[in-house]
Amino acid sequence: GLSAVSKPVFALSGGWQDVAALRSTERFGKALRAAPKDKLIGLSARQGSEGASFGLVKSLDVAGEFSGLVVLLGALAWLGATEDTFRAVFAASLVPGILAMLVLIVFVEDRRGGERKQQWFRLRLEPELRMTVGLFCGVSVFLFGEAFFLLKANELGIPLTISLALLIGARVVPLLVGVPVGKLLDRVPAARMLALGYVLGLAAMISLLLPGMVALAAAFGLFAVSELVMLTSIRSDISKRAADKGTAFGVFYLFYAISSALGALLIGFLWSAFGSATAVLASCAGLVIFATPQLVAGFNAGSDLRTPD
Repeated sequence: GLSAVSKPVFALSGGWQDVAALRSTERFGKALRAAPKDKLIGLSARQGSEGASFGLVKSLDVAGEFSGLVVLLGALAWLGATEDTFRAVFAASLVPGILAMLVLIVFVEDRRGGERKQQWFRLRLEPELRMTVGLFCGVSVFLFGEAFFLLKANELGIPLTISLALLIGARVVPLLVGVPVGKLLDRVPAARMLALGYVLGLAAMISLLLPGMVALAAAFGLFAVSELVMLTSIRSDISKRAADKGTAFGVFYLFYAISSALGALLIGFLWSAFGSATAVLASCAGLVIFATPQLVAGFNAGSDLRTPD
């Protein structure tokens, strides 16, 4: 509800203070829904098919992002890249927000389980998940967000409509491979899939160092696929191994949010103080440091190939 209400109010914002407050409210709404959503998915999935379920959900997330970007690009092409156009798009976001709320209230059946009697607030994560989540958060500090990819495109003099077209094109691949990746997660160790995601993320960063539109397009695409593999893998792994799913997902999203915020501050500072090339090189160095232990863990993970029911 917070996300559904706060996004349309962007249309009325009058300065960066309003944007900061609304953005914080929207992110707070996402933080509130993330853990219970993943717990609900994990409890609704058949045992041994958690990967397929999270892969399907991630594909639907990407489909929504893809559709939204297409609508935005169409609005910009038809009405022009003006302030009024952006305000109109934000105002129109009230409609899908209300529809999502209605679907949740009317059609989604709740699931109970995967919880223990405990105090109302506890930061606890199963020991076997701590290194995995820690490395994931470390990678999150150094892996660029999409905003920096758009900044890089702007730095290269690429028009906003072309940048959005690249972003839309990058969404096609994860949209197609989301379900297969999820099914694969039910057959191979998550450690290997996470290692693959980190390698793809590093490849995306390296692509930003190369000149030309092709390299930039490759960076967009590699980042989109790496994000899909990383998030699907760790969410599936937590769902399979955590006894208390609600607490585990809550702890994961708390530290993921903190690491992402720290990463945005760090990369933003390096970018503004020393230039984009220095920020990209720092990102690559950090990714190598945190991805290497995951690569070792993935290499040592015992093969767990299974035939799904």
